[in-house]
Amino acid sequence: MFGINRFLWCFIFLFPLFISYAQDNQFVVVLAGRNNKSWYKKNLDSIFNQTYTQYRVVYVDDNSSDGTAELVNNYVHERKQEERFTLIANKNRKLAMYNYYHAIHNHCQDSEIVVQLDADDWFAHKGVLAYLNKVYQDENIWMTYGNLKSDPYSPIFVARAIATNIIEKNLFREKWSTMTALRTFYATLFKKIHKNDFFFKEKFLSTAYDVGILLPLLEMCGSHSHYINEVLYIYNRNTGLNDDVVNRSSQLYIDSYIRKKKKYSPLKNLYVTPSVNNNYYIERGYHSRSHYTHYDDTKCTDQYQDGVYALAKKLALQNGYKKIIDIGCGSAFKLLKYFQDYETCGYEIEPTLQHLKNVYPARIWKKSDFGAIPDPADIVICSDVVEHLVEPDQLLQWINTIDCKLIILSTPDRTILEDMRRTIEMGPPLNGAHVREWRFNEFAQYVGKTFDISVHKHLAHQRECQVIVCTKRT
Repeated sequence: MFGINRFLWCFIFLFPLFISYAQDNQFVVVLAGRNNKSWYKKNLDSIFNQTYTQYRVVYVDDNSSDGTAELVNNYVHERKQEERFTLIANKNRKLAMYNYYHAIHNHCQDSEIVVQLDADDWFAHKGVLAYLNKVYQDENIWMTYGNLKSDPYSPIFVARAIATNIIEKNLFREKWSTMTALRTFYATLFKKIHKNDFFFKEKFLSTAYDVGILLPLLEMCGSHSHYINEVLYIYNRNTGLNDDVVNRSSQLYIDSYIRKKKKYSPLKNLYVTPSVNNNYYIERGYHSRSHYTHYDDTKCTDQYQDGVYALAKKLALQNGYKKIIDIGCGSAFKLLKYFQDYETCGYEIEPTLQHLKNVYPARIWKKSDFGAIPDPADIVICSDVVEHLVEPDQLLQWINTIDCKLIILSTPDRTILEDMRRTIEMGPPLNGAHVREWRFNEFAQYVGKTFDISVHKHLAHQRECQVIVCTKRT
């Protein structure tokens, strides 16, 4: 009896050492399309019905004229999928390549796996993401491509694995033409493709965008790509809008143009860098400053963040709000420009606080003290403050104690700054008064851990400024 008990004891405690545990990969289903009112439910149901639940959805509606964006938004609420769903409704038509580029760069973490699904197609069954999660247990797999069925069925879309000699000799552009869905890849891999390689005649590719994406991915992956024979994707041929039907000549011409571009070399390492909470959701490898540097903006007017205050004024007028709090108001020029006739309270630190009291003695100014109880307000503005703080959690926690209806936050978008400066910036920031700077998706995740976000966008006249409108979580 003692021998059996000892065996069971050893089995219970040692068995875990001999097994491996499956990792829950995080997927982002990225969709783009236009005028899909006939297909959006089938498309979305195929996503929402997945048995594997570690996924988000980024849906780009490309200025539909048939009300698709509103239909999608309503259906997402009907299915109670708001927390995992981001809807981007373009005001002007941009076409697929532009949409996928910005969706992945601005809304996907490097470590997330992008699942590319057109908005008028659908997954083949409810186990697609579960199947992919098993595939990506192999750390040597960086991307997948696979087989599909068309609706109605046509054998022309049957795919096959890429020959070994093509992979070894990097002959994808010369030899390989079967590029069928489902296509998946780590977001960090996509972000390594040069933006210019997505352009034709100084504009984003109008057709053959899948070729423009896949060729660089395959070249960078080398032996790390993986073919999936099982059908995971249904290609909708009922729309009559497929590029090979309506834009065949353009598709072939741009395909040929893409294949003549310079090849990418295989990567030795992928360097997946998941975000971690102790760096405020900024990707691993980023370097923040360890100290605060005061910035004197008492002479500033409205050259920066003017659109943040214009948005706040618009929301105040729409909702009949009267009381405004501005945390880190600086010179208060923009606060008083837009809210001269409102009840306002500006929060600042010295020496700026005393400056405000001297210049505008009739207004209310208070010290920014995260230990104090703040006044109630209709709208709380905190424009370009969070990037100056060593411990920004204290700011968000303090704002969360304010009895308010709306919160408006802004900060620079590091991705846009990189684009403007043509640099890759992993910190510390070039602005010596900034402790850290967030990318668009990083800031959304950081703010989203505390507040419910209703709007997240860039300012039209200051594109590096990202602004979030949010509410306290109930």
